[in-house]
Amino acid sequence: MTNIVLEMKEWYSIDNVCRKLDCDLSDILWLMENKRLYPYTKFNNALLLAYKDITGTGYYAGKAQARYSGYAKINSFDARRFIKNRVLSTSSLSILSENELKIITTDDTFEPWIYNSHIKTWQYIKENENFLKFEYCKFPEKVYSAKKYISALNEALEKHASGLNDSSSLLLSYQESLKNAANLYSTNTNLILKGENILFNKNEIEQSINRKENTAQYKYPWFMSAKRKDGFRKVIDLLVQLYPKKSSFELWTILENDWKNDGELDPDGIVDEIDGLSITLNDERVIKKSNFDNKLSSCKRYYKIMEEDRDSY
Repeated sequence: MTNIVLEMKEWYSIDNVCRKLDCDLSDILWLMENKRLYPYTKFNNALLLAYKDITGTGYYAGKAQARYSGYAKINSFDARRFIKNRVLSTSSLSILSENELKIITTDDTFEPWIYNSHIKTWQYIKENENFLKFEYCKFPEKVYSAKKYISALNEALEKHASGLNDSSSLLLSYQESLKNAANLYSTNTNLILKGENILFNKNEIEQSINRKENTAQYKYPWFMSAKRKDGFRKVIDLLVQLYPKKSSFELWTILENDWKNDGELDPDGIVDEIDGLSITLNDERVIKKSNFDNKLSSCKRYYKIMEEDRDSY
């Protein structure tokens, strides 16, 4: 019954996605890791921390403590337990509805230990900032670490090993180690999402199906001709097949617009970002405009030679 309800609405469960795309968990993981399909979840009065990268280099500042009931997009995640247990861990989400957000406070009224997490400072909200633009994580909680506790205890015992024959000295050493170990903790901001709480957007799934169908007719001969199967060659190959008369500048613009609209020119989902100067791939490679031009020229020469060979028969 649950699957039928999900099928009718905007959201699919993991099992519904497997049926719809005729795939398994490893395929879904590949789609998520390559940003072809984003996982979502739904909260019911969850206690969250709104935060923002204030330097652009991963220096995060807390913005607000809030309660949220509604859908959220999972921006990044740890998927080590996804295949075996259908579990994702995340400390970066985007909320989909500001109306479902109830702000508790935007003031820094918290104990210093919360900044032992990936949140390093607090910054008050500016007039031009929007709660939909912030990232969200579980509000930091203090988690005592048994591993650190045992390590501190062993260190204290080793430090006072020379007094082991003195029972009173041993007792004092043990009590001191307990006192120190009690202050050892981890600060947790990760949300653990189990299978039934991991959802996928129906429209994005339909786009994935359409993209697959629209590009299935292409065989990518230039891409296949290379010994090293570089995924970006497939992007270049598709561009040249679809727009053989376009200039390099025009093809760059076409690819950029297609990427912004989650189009079909990146069959394997390897493009992370495109700007006026470079293309960043999901393996962290950067394709500069000159490199893009060289690949286009090589691909066009390949098809020109193929055409000349056909004409010669």
